Amino acid sequence: MVWDELNKASQTAFDAGDYLEAERLLNLAVVEAQKDPAKLGATLYRLGKVHLHLEDYERAESVLTRALAISGKALGLEHPEVARIIDQLGNANANQGKFAEAEPLLNRGLEMRRKLLGDQHAEVAESLISLGALHTRQRNFGQAELCLRDALEMQQKLLGADDVAIAETLGLMAMLYYKQNVFAEAARYAEKAIEIRNNALGANHPDVAMSLHILAMAAAAQKEYDQALVLYDRVLTIRQHYYPREHSLITSVVRAIGMIYLRTRNFAQAQSVFEDLERIAEAGNKTSEMIFAMKQIGWLFVMQRNFDSGQVYIARALRRLQNMDSTADRARDNLTMSLFCCHIGLKDYLSAAKALPATARVLAKNRMTDKQLFKHGIKTGLYAGRRG
Repeated sequence: MVWDELNKASQTAFDAGDYLEAERLLNLAVVEAQKDPAKLGATLYRLGKVHLHLEDYERAESVLTRALAISGKALGLEHPEVARIIDQLGNANANQGKFAEAEPLLNRGLEMRRKLLGDQHAEVAESLISLGALHTRQRNFGQAELCLRDALEMQQKLLGADDVAIAETLGLMAMLYYKQNVFAEAARYAEKAIEIRNNALGANHPDVAMSLHILAMAAAAQKEYDQALVLYDRVLTIRQHYYPREHSLITSVVRAIGMIYLRTRNFAQAQSVFEDLERIAEAGNKTSEMIFAMKQIGWLFVMQRNFDSGQVYIARALRRLQNMDSTADRARDNLTMSLFCCHIGLKDYLSAAKALPATARVLAKNRMTDKQLFKHGIKTGLYAGRRG
């Protein structure tokens, strides 16, 4: 296929929400565009956007950095296409928590778009949306709301109230209220985003799943757990059609379902979900998800007073974490305390004494959540010990 055909096919896949297919086609298009800097820059820009949709933010940053260098040279630094790349590059940095790098990029993109396109333009609204998302992540909620409301007003005026582009803004408004614990308002914006995306894209589009995910989060936060589980199941059904089971967009839902079962004390279901998450994460080399699952399973054994099985599992988990880097420190600490609680529950005071120095080192870090876990775990263990 020549570049034009690959470009058209990738756009069709992107519009359908098949981002993995769009990624495949754009990688082929990059090869075809090597001799034309303008085409290459445009292709890399679109590939970077696909990586953002796939939550592959490091790769998005790398691709967009290359796109900026090529398009800046081919088109000049004061060009709308360059402003688009700068905006997406800012988003890639923001999603990685690199706020110091993201903010000047996003401000620069907004400044360029206003200069080149005028104050009232859909792409100016896009820059305001990106800045609103950044401010939300930084917990600058007042500034985030100003940016998102200005963008929403501009989009409604320019595009119409039900244009599909507005759904992203509504979703970000929902996240803004969610992070401020205003869950009913978060749900209202998420429901409107779902309605728009359903009508424009169809009920099984992954962007619909994104809005459903936000609504599920709001429901869970309000302890509407049955509704949240129904919504998460719908999200999972949609995403499983598009992504491999180890993809972060799948595992994030599995994790959320497990936490609902844990909070509602449905321990058997929670354990089954977290064990499945551990297997998925290990097969896909998703270390952070595997560590999270191991930590939750260890604590589940303590909560169920299943100290025999807990002791065996937690000791094995700690051995697996032994050679991992500092990203596993928190899980090691959690499992160390869970193991200590198992020793107490089993009245194995010799093993508890041996584990006490490691437990004391964890508590010395002065993390309130660890202290609360320790206090509850010891109470559980001693209670079971007395009954034994």
